[in-house]
Amino acid sequence: MKLLVVNNHSKHIKELLHKFREVKSIDFENLENKNYDGYDAIILSGGSSLSVANYEKEYSKELHLIKNCQKPILGICLGFELINFAFGEELKMLKQKEKGIVSIRLVSKDELFKSLPKEFNVYEAHRWVVSKNKKLNSLAKSKDGIEAVKHPKKKIYGVQFHPEIVIKKGHAKKIFKNFLNIGKLSE
Repeated sequence: MKLLVVNNHSKHIKELLHKFREVKSIDFENLENKNYDGYDAIILSGGSSLSVANYEKEYSKELHLIKNCQKPILGICLGFELINFAFGEELKMLKQKEKGIVSIRLVSKDELFKSLPKEFNVYEAHRWVVSKNKKLNSLAKSKDGIEAVKHPKKKIYGVQFHPEIVIKKGHAKKIFKNFLNIGKLSE
């Protein structure tokens, strides 16, 4: 399976890329429609100091990809925010940045979280949240809001947390394995 990672200037890009064997990374500023044709699935990294809500023009290529690509997509942190923004969900800024280990609770069954407990800890580092969804399906929540979403018809997923950051009793490997299996099912 060929995987493309769109790098949104993530601090954790090395950790993310090391999770996969066949992976290519491209900077979000260099993304073009033809860049993702040869891939089976796409991951949108966290990162960048540019918020989605204030820099729609800078993220226009990525927003186009999210709306038009038929391949499985997993958005992490900023990628989660981009997916929510692309489909018209409201992003709210927290008073202070959420950083550290947070407990999340699964609220819907889905292949992305197959064989995971109903509650588990994840690592977060973000300033924006989605408190309710109108168009995307909520899969997990925390004290701050929605932690995971899925498009109702496409294999587009977003997680507010950072599964590439391994924490004690975390489930990073399983989440990525489940996503890759979702990608294989669409081949």
